[in-house]
Amino acid sequence: MNDMREASATAFWHASKALYDKPEVMRLALKAQDRAGRDVNLILLLAWLHQRGQTPDEDGWKQLKAESDKERKTLEMMRGYRRSMQGKGGYEEAKSIELDAERSVQERLIAAMGDTVKGDPAPLLAAYLKGFKEADELMKALGLPPRASA
Repeated sequence: MNDMREASATAFWHASKALYDKPEVMRLALKAQDRAGRDVNLILLLAWLHQRGQTPDEDGWKQLKAESDKERKTLEMMRGYRRSMQGKGGYEEAKSIELDAERSVQERLIAAMGDTVKGDPAPLLAAYLKGFKEADELMKALGLPPRASA
């Protein structure tokens, strides 16, 4: 990864942690993940790009979704293991390993995205969240306009 991509990956990691630390974002993003099969990292990435006034171009969006699909099984397996360890010894270690994996996925998403263009990714996120009943609420919690406005 070149220096610019590495800096972007680090900035994205810190921004996504700040967003995810908001209780409403965490609650709704996890619902989107668990009930609608959406990737929390993609959701957070689009919210971060919105803050920067940037959006992936069409090819970049396709690459992001492809990278997300590649990583899905591994993260689901780690998440399931961590959840099975809740209340048992080893939970914190499993959580730490999963968090490291999430950060690696974010680095790969940044690398896969390619260049961004000036614009608003809210319409992409709205389309990505289609079928998730609480999409507007999640978008609002992330600081994006609801789907009808996107």
